[in-house]
Amino acid sequence: MDNEFKFGFWNYLPLGIIDKDIVYKWKDMNCNLFMSFRFMEGQSKKEDMIALLDEAQKVGAKVIINDERTEYLRLKKMSKEEFVKGVKQAVKDFGSHPAVFGFYGGDEPDSAQEDNFIFTMKLLKELMPNHYHYGNLNPYWSSFLSEPQENNREDSYYYQKMNRMIEEGHMDILAFDQYTQCFDEDENQKEGVKNFIVSANHYYQIARNHNIPLYISVLSIDHFNYREPSEADIRWQINVCAAIGAKAVIWFYFHQNAQDVFYGVPPFLGEKAYITPMYGRIQRQQYLFNERFKKVFDQIDIDDFFVQGEDYGKLNYHYGIHEDIVKRFDIRHKDRLALISFGHYRDDPEHKVVFVINGDQFKVNAFSVYFTDGEEKHFRLLPGEMIMFDRK
Repeated sequence: MDNEFKFGFWNYLPLGIIDKDIVYKWKDMNCNLFMSFRFMEGQSKKEDMIALLDEAQKVGAKVIINDERTEYLRLKKMSKEEFVKGVKQAVKDFGSHPAVFGFYGGDEPDSAQEDNFIFTMKLLKELMPNHYHYGNLNPYWSSFLSEPQENNREDSYYYQKMNRMIEEGHMDILAFDQYTQCFDEDENQKEGVKNFIVSANHYYQIARNHNIPLYISVLSIDHFNYREPSEADIRWQINVCAAIGAKAVIWFYFHQNAQDVFYGVPPFLGEKAYITPMYGRIQRQQYLFNERFKKVFDQIDIDDFFVQGEDYGKLNYHYGIHEDIVKRFDIRHKDRLALISFGHYRDDPEHKVVFVINGDQFKVNAFSVYFTDGEEKHFRLLPGEMIMFDRK
């Protein structure tokens, strides 16, 4: 299992539309996992992808290859034989480059396309067994699925569905996207946050059961009923994903075509890749996470994750679950969300770590942690801010 914590992003623009030197801006944003521009057969130049991979190698980053030939949706319009031929050619064209992390297999398969998704992920694994291939699943616990019959099912239904995709598809990574944590003010924002936490926690349990990393796609561009993320929202999303147990934050998304409508402003705008304020928000918060926490998260596993807050129902934290570490956990404003997470070092299970996050997205809060060894910690945190306590 690849345990290094990663920052990456979605990329939809066609290969060749932006110069390969954009790689240095991605790196300067403190990303270490890139998604390539999209290779389209008959339109894109192979040498443009190789050039992009060469630059990524120079900065020490890995690349998920976005190549239309490896996307499961093509199985809707061609035979399996034709599809396999295309995937094999894509692997032949780019798979041997040392900067390749893996190939992109597709996004959010509906129930009718799950078998095609499984076929694609399994094929990629068979052709490149030492790489990590990326296929993204639906936010099953969000109640926003496009298939009404799939919404609000029992947890066991979604577990069975994902277990089948992971096992039969030989999946290296469990990935999903969800943006309800950034509902705009006309939506039920507390319910959106709760749904995100529920989804992420379920996904982490499944990933842990299969010993594969969890990658969560979160929001960096306003669209539909989602607000433009503030710097506090960026910080909140990074820290909550990490504390729940994710091994990667994948931003939706980085590059916006100047002709697109109904989407806001991501870090890079248009074919000239103009830098926007979102670039700085993500750059700063990924830098702070890397400086404060990355070395730890590269070495630990999360054991449990709990929340406290009067408006969060069944998610309330119950004292005593980790009474061998924490005797008491207080928050000043009890109606605001707080999160506490427990983990251990992989090579030293007795070496524990505790994380506390201000789960409120808009307001500061004050916290007190009383450890069982008698030590007390009292502190304030910005919205979405996290603090770590080492309990060696």
